[in-house]
Amino acid sequence: MTKSRTAFILADTTSPAGHRLTTFEIKLPKVLLAELNTHRALSRNFSSSRAIPTAKFVEIESFAPKAWLKNQAGMVAKNEEVDDVAQTQHIWKTAIQASKDYSKYLSELGLHKQWANRPNDWHTMAKGVLSGTEWNNFLWLRADTDAQPELQELAFDIKELLAESEPQLLAPGEWHLPYVKTMRDLFDNIRYYDSNMVELSEKDAITYSMACCAAVSYRTENIGLEKANDIYKKLFTGAKVHASPSEHIATPMQTLDSLNDKLEYMFTTDGVTHIDRHQNLWSGNLKGFIQFRQLIENNVKLG
Repeated sequence: MTKSRTAFILADTTSPAGHRLTTFEIKLPKVLLAELNTHRALSRNFSSSRAIPTAKFVEIESFAPKAWLKNQAGMVAKNEEVDDVAQTQHIWKTAIQASKDYSKYLSELGLHKQWANRPNDWHTMAKGVLSGTEWNNFLWLRADTDAQPELQELAFDIKELLAESEPQLLAPGEWHLPYVKTMRDLFDNIRYYDSNMVELSEKDAITYSMACCAAVSYRTENIGLEKANDIYKKLFTGAKVHASPSEHIATPMQTLDSLNDKLEYMFTTDGVTHIDRHQNLWSGNLKGFIQFRQLIENNVKLG
């Protein structure tokens, strides 16, 4: 039987200089987002309790421990199960059903979903998009038997997928685009396609990718270009811009050897934000790739 994974790769690319950017769609218990969010080198977008109607939210998959292990000192449960596994499972399931019922009652009373959905946050699974060039710290801490089991499972899945996947080589000016299919034609040019294999221009492909990354917060089905443009306008043309979905889109930086060349590149190239003590060039939280978020005008105001 094929193992059910908590992650799959949406886009996996490498630059001519050898930097690798990988984007995953993942799922994990919503209550563990606080732990995941401590890994600030990773960009993320997740399904939102404020955006999903209560009638749909109560149908989202719930999680339960895979083993009902006894309480003890410290943060790590050992291998000894509780004395009454059946009763423990029953109480867990009863608590989930009660949470769903209370959410429905609150919704029927007219309470907005941003509150009516909250009684279910403790047990629901969250779907999200996760991108980064730096995975070592996350894997070192979370792909470990001392980590929370559900986050541990995700980390081991990501580690395995990174080892299995062969990243696509991109040149500067070619784009890492989650949810977009990229192929090279006979002339070695990159061509972009949506989920229905409709060809997209580069501009539309970037818009489509950002919209899909944003839509993970409230939609589950594929979206077309028309809807993607609507989402893009809501994200980027209002009085307050919500730009986190643009962090998953990037293009490789040029390959440079000398420190002087790197400094000149940093000060003359849009989107390059800083250089570290090892002379690596960065764009936001991405090393070796220019992040689309850093190319957006007036980025200081972006949320």
